[in-house]
Amino acid sequence: MTATLYGLCTVAYAVLAVFLVLRTRTNPSRLKLLAACLLTATWAGAVVMLPSANPLLGVAGLLDLLRLGTWYVVTLHFYRRFVPGHAGPGRAFTVMGVLIVLMVGGAMLAGLGRIGGGGSLLSAGLAMRLVLAICELLLLENLLRNAPEEARWNVNLACIGLGALAVYDILLCTDAALFRQVSPVLDDGRALANVLVAPLLALAAVRTQKAPTLTISRTAAFHSASLVASGALLLALAGMGEVFRAFGTRWGAVAEVGLICAGVIAVAVLLTSGAGRSHIRAALVDPFFAERYDYRREWLRCIDTLAGAQHGGGAPLHARVIRTVAQVVDSPAGVLFLRESGSGPGPLAFQWAGSWNMPAVSLSVPPDHPLLAGFGAGEDIVVLDPATRTHPPIDALPNLWLAVPLSQTDGPPAGFVLVAPPRAPFALDAEVFALLRTVAREVATYLAEQRALQALMETRQLRDFGKRFAFVAHDIKNVSSQLSLLV
Repeated sequence: MTATLYGLCTVAYAVLAVFLVLRTRTNPSRLKLLAACLLTATWAGAVVMLPSANPLLGVAGLLDLLRLGTWYVVTLHFYRRFVPGHAGPGRAFTVMGVLIVLMVGGAMLAGLGRIGGGGSLLSAGLAMRLVLAICELLLLENLLRNAPEEARWNVNLACIGLGALAVYDILLCTDAALFRQVSPVLDDGRALANVLVAPLLALAAVRTQKAPTLTISRTAAFHSASLVASGALLLALAGMGEVFRAFGTRWGAVAEVGLICAGVIAVAVLLTSGAGRSHIRAALVDPFFAERYDYRREWLRCIDTLAGAQHGGGAPLHARVIRTVAQVVDSPAGVLFLRESGSGPGPLAFQWAGSWNMPAVSLSVPPDHPLLAGFGAGEDIVVLDPATRTHPPIDALPNLWLAVPLSQTDGPPAGFVLVAPPRAPFALDAEVFALLRTVAREVATYLAEQRALQALMETRQLRDFGKRFAFVAHDIKNVSSQLSLLV
């Protein structure tokens, strides 16, 4: 019966581990739950494969302690996730620490539960199981009491399941301490209790997927991925060097040194190259985040670029405007066209206003250009096709990709930015277009303010010039009057 029940427990938690891998990809507690399920399955399998007269000792006993500790870590993680500000943990953790010291120390001194000559080692293991079970109950009680009302639905099933296992462990350890032996019936029932709790844990894992969680910084993820990829490359090169060294010749050692040097140089080039960093970010960082952009970082970068804070304020206005739009899609170049100033009877053309990493253009874009028709009401982003790129003056610019109109809330666009393709493959979706439109609207507002400021400065200069000319004219009039009187 023991082998059957523990075998069933092994299968149940192995299936639960597979379920966690396939169905809980957005659960931040996924790795901890997966580790606890795998340890539980390993512990139950060890009981089946390594039968012992005392299940609390040996390899199975050690795995049992690790399993209990891992489930306690899972509970602690739930507490930190769902209790705002970790309310009131101090008293509970103080009581847990006192329990650990008193029970383990007392068991070691008094030799609690010397079963089958196990001595103090068994008594310490028994006391540790009691302590973990009691601490688990205390932590679960704090979790249910301090969690907000809307969060209790997420954790109540996990608290019921883990609380039932903790109560059963207390019963098993108390019975073993009183009768100086582990009850075979309670030991077999322990496997059945774990099997019955497995469905509750599966439902709890699904419920806790949508809870608010802490997220890792994209910068930290990028640097970690770069470090791991660089280390893997160097290890692969070192392995190839060992293969060369196995030939036992001097050429093998020289080849190993050459491979390591080439690897270090390749890593340095990869990390300092803009295209290399873009490929690393696209391949290793972006797939781990539900949202494509860190909008706080993008907004701060947009403001800093427009203000010139990133480049010491020395970059010209057109370069800052183009860079602000292009960095959204990781583009290394672009061109800015602005609408001609004036008020004619018909629509106005767009003149070249500046380039960033692209050549200048002498011709203007006429109002009937096919590109302008693609803007629609003024906010539609156009993916340039080969037919549009053949019309002048766009045909003079190499390798264009997107046309982003610079529109405000109303009226036609004040201009548009043509950007080059990105350094790494970049998929366009609704999130990218929404961010581009938002950034383009901010850029258009900034350009309108700059134009208004420039017009105001010109008006002030004209007024100052008028004042100076009035003084000169007055002086000339006085001299002319004096000469007339003299004549």
